[in-house]
Amino acid sequence: MHEAYGHFYRDVRKSDGNRYKTNSLQCLRYSLNRYLKAPPYNKKIDIVNDERFSASRENFKAAMAELKRMGLGDVEHYPSIDEADRRKLYTSIYLSPNTPFGLQNKVQFDIRLYFCRRGMENMPQMTKSTFSVKKDPKTGLKYVVKTLDELTKKPSQQ
Repeated sequence: MHEAYGHFYRDVRKSDGNRYKTNSLQCLRYSLNRYLKAPPYNKKIDIVNDERFSASRENFKAAMAELKRMGLGDVEHYPSIDEADRRKLYTSIYLSPNTPFGLQNKVQFDIRLYFCRRGMENMPQMTKSTFSVKKDPKTGLKYVVKTLDELTKKPSQQ
C-alpha cells in the first residue's frame, strides 16, 4: 500500500486531467490524513509523519518540486476591490449601518477586508478578544486592531 500511496502524489489529477497546484496537493495530503483518522476508519497511522510512509513522503516532495518547476507553485490572489466598487458597496442598502442586516454585513465585510489576509481561514476562531480598540493620542480618534496574529499566535504588529 505504501508504494501505491507514494505514486498517488505524482499521478493525481483534477477531473479535467490537469495537475493540481502545490497548495491543493498539500491540502489533499492533509485531508486524506484526517479522513483516515476519523470515524468510521479511526486509523492510528499518520500518513504525513509516520516512518512507515517515508517513501511516500519523498514522492510527495518530488511531486511538489515538479509542480513548482511546471509553474504550479504560485498562489493566485484575487485582485483587490477598487475604490469605486468599494464606494458602491458602502453606499448600498446591503452594507447600510441603519438596518440590522446591513450593519451585520458591513461588520463582516470590514473584518474580512481589513483583518483577514488569508480569507476565511481564521474566522471561526475569532472572538471579541481577537480585537481591541485603541485611541490615537494625537487625534483622539478610536481605531480597532487585532490583538493576535492568527498565523503566529503572537501579538499583532499593528
